[in-house]
Amino acid sequence: MNVVVGFDTTSEAIITEEFFKDKDLKGELIPIPDELGAGCGLCYKFFTDNEEQIRKIMEENELSFSIIKVMEV
Repeated sequence: MNVVVGFDTTSEAIITEEFFKDKDLKGELIPIPDELGAGCGLCYKFFTDNEEQIRKIMEENELSFSIIKVMEV
């Protein structure tokens, strides 16, 4: 299971990727799974299932997102 974060725009996805590049919480940009909807077509998949931690970091650093969900991808 992974935390998956969806975005409204591609720029939000890229900003998130750049922010987490040098952090301990690793992940990657992937095409958005069908169950998350269309959005910008990209989402960031974290290699963790700790949704609460990811949500807190995203909000504290004012990183925009449209959805956060734990799922198997």
